[in-house]
Amino acid sequence: MNKKIVYLILTFAFSVFISCTNENSALVRNNQYDAGGTAGDSSITVTAMKDTVVAIKDSFFIHAEGTNANGTVKQYFWALDGKNYDSITDSGRIKTAFSTAGVKLVLVKASNDSGIASLKADTVKITVHSYAPVVIAMVDTTVTVSDSFYITASGSDTNGTIKKYLWAIDGKNYTDTTGSGIIKIVYTDTGTKRIIVKVRDDDSLFSLPDTCVIKVTASYVPALYIPELNGTGEGLQTFNGYIVNDSLYYVVTQKMIAYGGGPLSSYTWSVSSLSYLPAGTTFDPLTGTFHAQGGQILEGKLTFSMTVSDGSSTANGTFIFIVKSYTGTCPFPDFQQPLGVNQLELPDAYSSYNYGAGLQAFGDGKLPWSWYLKSGSLPEGMVIDQANGILRGKPNSSTAGKTFTFTVNVVDSSGIAASTDSLVYKIKVSK
Repeated sequence: MNKKIVYLILTFAFSVFISCTNENSALVRNNQYDAGGTAGDSSITVTAMKDTVVAIKDSFFIHAEGTNANGTVKQYFWALDGKNYDSITDSGRIKTAFSTAGVKLVLVKASNDSGIASLKADTVKITVHSYAPVVIAMVDTTVTVSDSFYITASGSDTNGTIKKYLWAIDGKNYTDTTGSGIIKIVYTDTGTKRIIVKVRDDDSLFSLPDTCVIKVTASYVPALYIPELNGTGEGLQTFNGYIVNDSLYYVVTQKMIAYGGGPLSSYTWSVSSLSYLPAGTTFDPLTGTFHAQGGQILEGKLTFSMTVSDGSSTANGTFIFIVKSYTGTCPFPDFQQPLGVNQLELPDAYSSYNYGAGLQAFGDGKLPWSWYLKSGSLPEGMVIDQANGILRGKPNSSTAGKTFTFTVNVVDSSGIAASTDSLVYKIKVSK
């Protein structure tokens, strides 16, 4: 064989090789073969999601949907770099992030049960920006079960504005959106909750998410009870009455006192089952004020039982009514807060939990009585109930570990203030 023929043969062979190589490369690049390099199946089609915009280093999901006219779709092949199908998923969903800015082309194919991919791929264009909005969630906090509260977050964007806040209240799914960085929620069960928030700006870019942790505790309410104020071990609280003569009787007006529980407005009082009030006496169910009803009272010592409720729990207690005959000037006690007492220490309150405690007064002040803060300060979140004479409310968490002192002014319906030896109430807020 002469040199010319050899040259022609070699030239032809080389041309065929180059042609095939270029053709195969073009077919792979144009997605005419499946990920394994075998011939594609035209009965399999795939449709990618719409083009989108993301921020650099922001993880997100790309979606696609495949169909197979002759069977099922088994897997999806992804070319996240626009060239190489080196990612495989069993569903039409893949999570990714880009570390550089620019326009990215992502290719996707679907395959059948035999591993044969669709003849053609679909493409999604991802525009990756080098900037993104930022969001900062509120600090972790503790709340009470069934207590509504606000979660806040602050978003910022260096080259635009924040359009939406997206909230994953369950820690997984962004099911709530707001136009501002605040949302009101309530939990009905206890436990540690994780809330995720992210923002979207006017370029449709999303921030990286931020998280706050909410510890939801049981609604702790101190036990409701009627305190012993007698100090004698006989009955919890004592009331007094006097017989001056056959037609003149006097019952000392006095508040019944309860502590604890979580009254939203007032305690309510009632006569306990199988008990009854002493003759000639009555009481106000809301204020717990024991006073004369009119008519004869009987000399001696009589016990009776009362029930107090805070709206969700009750407590019972035994009271004593002592009636004495009195000669001389009728002993009408002055309208007063307990005299000879410099300080009354109330039971501890607990931060973020409801609280109640009765305040004391007795004497000949004309009903109804009104109660006011005179000096000192109350724990933030608590008030003196003007009409009912109790301290109630829910101390804010900022008051935990602090002790508060205050004085009270009690005024009867004629404008006369109860006398006092500068009685000071003291209350500590525990954590």
